[in-house]
Amino acid sequence: MRLFLFFARVYNGVIIKVREKETMKKIFFLCSVFLFSVPLAFALASELKVVDKDGNAKSQFNGDEDVYVVGTCDPASNESIYFYILEDRDEWPLDTGLSDISGGIETKRVDFDGAFDLIKIWNHPLRIGKYDVVVDTNNNLKLDFYEKCIANISGAGFTVGNPTPPPPPPPPPAPAPQPAPSPTPVVTPPPPPRILPPPPLPPAVPSDTFSLSDYVEVKSLSNVRKSAGGELLGQQEEKAGGIVVGGPVQASIGGSKYWFWNIDFENSPDGWVAENTLVKGEPPTPAEPAIIETVEPVSEPPPPPPPLAQASSAEPGITYNLLGGLWGAGIIGFAIVLAALINALSRRRG
Repeated sequence: MRLFLFFARVYNGVIIKVREKETMKKIFFLCSVFLFSVPLAFALASELKVVDKDGNAKSQFNGDEDVYVVGTCDPASNESIYFYILEDRDEWPLDTGLSDISGGIETKRVDFDGAFDLIKIWNHPLRIGKYDVVVDTNNNLKLDFYEKCIANISGAGFTVGNPTPPPPPPPPPAPAPQPAPSPTPVVTPPPPPRILPPPPLPPAVPSDTFSLSDYVEVKSLSNVRKSAGGELLGQQEEKAGGIVVGGPVQASIGGSKYWFWNIDFENSPDGWVAENTLVKGEPPTPAEPAIIETVEPVSEPPPPPPPLAQASSAEPGITYNLLGGLWGAGIIGFAIVLAALINALSRRRG
């Protein structure tokens, strides 16, 4: 930043003295040097280190460790900067889009000289892979020409895995026998002064970003927890959708407070997710039910009955009279024939 101010003063002083063509050439040369020197000055003044909780530089982490950073980012003097954890890349061109994979973007305000102390950027459990840490100084979600606070530009900033443990050290030699120490007199310390607890803080105003039954989607990657800020159940990838069934509940992770919502995802796992990793979405259109047509069988009309059956069923009285007439005529005829035979036999005898 001091180099930037120096070149600005030189540039203004030269402008006042511009009178001849030769002077214009010198100004053009100085401007070119200035434009090429500013990014280099920023890069030289920026140093971003990935460290463990004790501040020791580290490039290999186990899945059950936490990741920290410390260093200096000169373009962000006296500003709030944003730390992004991204998949490792061989190079970082300008205007590269930034999106965090850890489920939460950490924010830190730096000093006037761009320095910042130890800050945690990823809570365990970690996902196996190779990653870089990129600082966004203006929160525009992309990499600008002066933002070169990256760990690491040419190689991986750090790697998450489970390396083969080193062989156990040889057992230490047996200690030499020591004489029994003389008893130390016990001194009872005075009771500590009573400290009154601080007054409770006023409750936070609940977030109204979402409502119950809203359909939400994951921005890039969300950690799913058993409770707000509690045990990690798993993760949901980008565009995973679900319904809000509970919340909001505020909880702290790594010293920072977040609002959590209980989400019933379309695919497991379901649970509590940080609000800043979600966005409202459109629920999928349900499939239309299939239309099933039922065809009822058409029955054929019964065949017409024979004429005699029709006559019998239509007029039963006529059928009975006809049969009665036939039987009567037969009996009468038989009686006539029988009478004639008897009469003939009588004549022969007489």
